[in-house]
Amino acid sequence: MFDKLICNVLNKFLGTYIENLDGSNLKLSLWSGNAELRNLDIKQSALDELQLPIRPVYGHLEHLRLVIPWNNLFAGVWEAHITGVMLLVAPNTSIQYDAAREEQILQQLKMAALENIAQARSRAAAAKEADPAAAADDDGYLEKLV
Repeated sequence: MFDKLICNVLNKFLGTYIENLDGSNLKLSLWSGNAELRNLDIKQSALDELQLPIRPVYGHLEHLRLVIPWNNLFAGVWEAHITGVMLLVAPNTSIQYDAAREEQILQQLKMAALENIAQARSRAAAAKEADPAAAADDDGYLEKLV
């Protein structure tokens, strides 16, 4: 069951880059904090959001090892070790640089970050006003873990 949860979390963060990420190639060692994935295929759309003048034709990742500090989950350092990356790329001539679009994207990102900060502050203030004792608890361990 825990393997499935870890696989879902990995799919959430790596699903845009890795094809067919499932539990079959996941080796999980909870006590040491290691999660290993082997023989992963990189999606052809993995570099699309970067708008590079290249596009992946084929990509393969031999070994991905994640080191998760279970005893210090929120303050510890998470590590990702990647070995055996092979990426075959071809020129992508359909990408045209648009400075106005780039500026618009940056502005949207800044506005979204400011909005997130404002929402977090208003939620914290509302929680503090509603019940000062409960506001100190924040999320439980499982909520933070997920």
